Amino acid sequence: MNWYECPAENKMGLPMKIAIASRQELMEMYHKYSPGFFSHTALIEIVNEGKNVAEFFGGRFPRKITLSFSDRTNKDGINSFKLEYAERIETFIRSLDDHIDKVIVACILGRSRSAGIAAALVWYFGGDSLRIFEDSQYTPNPLCYRLLIDAFGMRAYYDFSKGIRRRPNENRKQIDDTDE
Repeated sequence: MNWYECPAENKMGLPMKIAIASRQELMEMYHKYSPGFFSHTALIEIVNEGKNVAEFFGGRFPRKITLSFSDRTNKDGINSFKLEYAERIETFIRSLDDHIDKVIVACILGRSRSAGIAAALVWYFGGDSLRIFEDSQYTPNPLCYRLLIDAFGMRAYYDFSKGIRRRPNENRKQIDDTDE
């Protein structure tokens, strides 16, 4: 599991950190860390299509959202990631409690769906999502990334054949306490 520290801070002035995890890594973490660690951590968990969301592991997190969708990259595919899921994640992230400074994004293998969502969150919190796209252990799902970027109202370059480019500074999304 890798953590990505972002320039943006939570409402208490702590830098936001985003992690990508597999189901196995999440379970190991659950047993390794004390409950206090989880009190500042939110979880976005992704289960395979058609699976019971209660089947996934994540009981210690004060804020958690669970979604069930496949790893397809075609937006019209059955059970693929949809804009409504991106909007649910966007609402979830914007509503995080003041003390939350870590977000873990976990799916079964922790390589594609979670990496695509984590890359968009790193971008949202002012970081460079290219770090995730260039990491050989991940293959970020471009549909998850693009729809979540869109849900946050940010601009990005979507030429996945050439890799993701950082947005120009003038397009940077400012994180603040205002409702949009």
